[in-house]
Amino acid sequence: MKLGEVLGQRRALSVLVRSLENGRPAHAYLLHGPESVGKERAARSFAASLLCAERIGSDACGRCRSCERLARGVHADLSVVLPEDQAIARGSRPRVTSRGRRRARSGSRPFAS
Repeated sequence: MKLGEVLGQRRALSVLVRSLENGRPAHAYLLHGPESVGKERAARSFAASLLCAERIGSDACGRCRSCERLARGVHADLSVVLPEDQAIARGSRPRVTSRGRRRARSGSRPFAS
């Protein structure tokens, strides 16, 4: 999905698009708000735009190798961290990090123990 196609996040999207246009995205963004308003969709679209090899303006091309990997959920440079109950509901299995904290692993990568 392209950033321009995300609905209901006008203010957040303007910040994200501006950072892409300026070529200076911040090291982190926090999208906060009620459920089902488009935060995850906006975040995934922004990540796709950042990682796209052939970006068109502020939107990912959707065709390059990076975009294809993102669509399959196997891009090495994208990690999605969810609360454990949401991760399990989506079919991801939690894993224990080196510090002993549990973190959900997303995508279709095999589970590493």
